[in-house]
Amino acid sequence: MLGLACVLGLSLTACPSDHPSGSGELGKADLRIVCTIDDAACESGEEVPATSVPIAVGASVDVAYHGPIPKSASGAQSTVILFSSSPAMLSENKVDHGFIAWAPGIVGLLARTDQATVLDFVHLVLADVARIELTSSSNTLAVGKEQVWFATPHGSETLVDSQGFARTVLAGTVLYTWEVDGPAVEIRSRTNRSVTLLAKEPGQATLRASVGSVAAESIITVEVAP
Repeated sequence: MLGLACVLGLSLTACPSDHPSGSGELGKADLRIVCTIDDAACESGEEVPATSVPIAVGASVDVAYHGPIPKSASGAQSTVILFSSSPAMLSENKVDHGFIAWAPGIVGLLARTDQATVLDFVHLVLADVARIELTSSSNTLAVGKEQVWFATPHGSETLVDSQGFARTVLAGTVLYTWEVDGPAVEIRSRTNRSVTLLAKEPGQATLRASVGSVAAESIITVEVAP
């Protein structure tokens, strides 16, 4: 009950702050973000402490629990359930597993058993996408060649993680809208975070990635193949 009260923001002076064995605020377990191919904050398949990176509003994110799992009164292994202290800010993803961030701010994520025993909890930082960075190996390519572009979401504020690193790159799978203006290139394939372009004819085209009202553009020049 102490952990639940702390994460819900009740006025308690005994909320634990030391983490002797885990990154959770009770010090009992680790709650980690599981990175996907569409995550700009970390490599696909990597797991990072859930409190080390801000999560983009509108993005989906998966969180893994690593820690002790007590047995029930009958002796059977308990089931670990992760749930948000504010579903209006962070709710369960009903289509896939994990969670979806809906509003900026700080929200509690709790791990408990199916018998309602709180195992540990963390506070996650949710942030709006303030700008998008588009990157590739070059802004120029030859007719017939392909090129991959990546979008990276940034928040307006800096989060300093437990190692002292400043971060503005937001975590989570962000759903971008990708567009190309001009016949010089076309989109051949895409993930949520990247597109592969094919150079069709000499000239210039504008590549655009957007999330809501936030957009980024890059001008691509196509040249005749040598």
